[in-house]
Amino acid sequence: MRAGDLVRLTWPDGDQETGIFQKEERGFAVLSVDGNRVVGCLSSLDQIEVLKNSENIKPCEYNEYMGIKEPVDWRWIGFVSLVIFILILA
Repeated sequence: MRAGDLVRLTWPDGDQETGIFQKEERGFAVLSVDGNRVVGCLSSLDQIEVLKNSENIKPCEYNEYMGIKEPVDWRWIGFVSLVIFILILA
């Protein structure tokens, strides 16, 4: 596992978390999930899966797990509003 990889941690009770691996520190795996930090003790985990290497993660996937929201494109909303307005007038 390397920093930036998309990983899934599974605990013995079946609980799972999927996020971006940040680092391994003092026997713990540190993930970023929806912008929050999730820590899992490596000795208590049932399974660690690397879903995607950091080179293969799309920017939108990375942003989703890091909690970065996509900006709203107001031009598109303005265009749709203009079209609706013209249709109402017609």
